Amino acid sequence: MNEMFYRQSALDCIANGLLKNYRNGMYLYGAPRSIPIEEIIEVEYKLTIEYVKLRKSGNVLGQTVFENCFVPVYDKENEQYTIIEVQPGTILIDEALLEEENMGRYRYTLAHELSHWILHHKIFDNSQESAAKTTTESNSKTEWQADALAASILMPKMQIKKAFFSMHGSNVNAKILKMAELFQVSGQAMKICLASHNMI
Repeated sequence: MNEMFYRQSALDCIANGLLKNYRNGMYLYGAPRSIPIEEIIEVEYKLTIEYVKLRKSGNVLGQTVFENCFVPVYDKENEQYTIIEVQPGTILIDEALLEEENMGRYRYTLAHELSHWILHHKIFDNSQESAAKTTTESNSKTEWQADALAASILMPKMQIKKAFFSMHGSNVNAKILKMAELFQVSGQAMKICLASHNMI
């Protein structure tokens, strides 16, 4: 499997291009707001989101399916694994992320899996690799790229700076929480984002 490695600057360009072309760029140039990641996945990329229990342990939160294949999922009612057929262009999300307290993690997982599709689906076309990839099965470079692109999509640098410097007050932690709420990401994700831009 030949994999192209994208630097952070290239991933930022990919994210900006996506947002620039979506709804006339309102999420890149308009007032800072949360990115409608589900809508982008389903409308712009025409991918399907399905909710299942991916693992009994809960250690797998998302899975991207590149080609028609069979995927093991956990059947809670019967307390055993079962095999389901999944169509290409499907993003499987662990149903535990649907809990309200997991909203930030849910949105980040969606963006992460979309990033796999954007960056890596051509790699698996006509290859001998598995048609479905989970986070724990992928290599560190692949995962880093998906994480980095996900962050750039959900928290575009231009909008992050605009929102951060428009907020009053000097309490950094309060700003982080407000920013996280505005962009609907976790506080940890926002803190990492702001630190990466040397804003905190």
